[in-house]
Amino acid sequence: MGIEKWKVVRTLIYRMDISRLVEWIRLSPRHLLPLSSLTGFLLFAPQRWLAAFGIAGFVSDYRPYIGVTFLLSTVLLISAAIVAGYGWAKQKRAEAALLRGRRERLATRKVQSSTTTCIRPWRPSPLALSS
Repeated sequence: MGIEKWKVVRTLIYRMDISRLVEWIRLSPRHLLPLSSLTGFLLFAPQRWLAAFGIAGFVSDYRPYIGVTFLLSTVLLISAAIVAGYGWAKQKRAEAALLRGRRERLATRKVQSSTTTCIRPWRPSPLALSS
């Protein structure tokens, strides 16, 4: 890197706003997926494809930055998928525990015989429903 590029990089580092970095980390996976895909293409595409698009020089100059962006966006995308999977599994376990508790309560509940004899007269007969 030339002296001018180092001056630009140094200026960017000293003027870097941490709140913008935090906002970037909070990006939704729908934004991270295209970013990761694009930077992955720029890093791993054959040189002739990049030359056909006219970006071979850009990619060769900024390859380290593209690589860091690719790694960071991919890690954030994978972590978002893990968090979503954990949330889904936690919800399914809670639903299963709730269902298990309801089944246990139904199994242990005993209906008194006087209650069933009291309910029986008001229960419609199957023949009355069909006519």
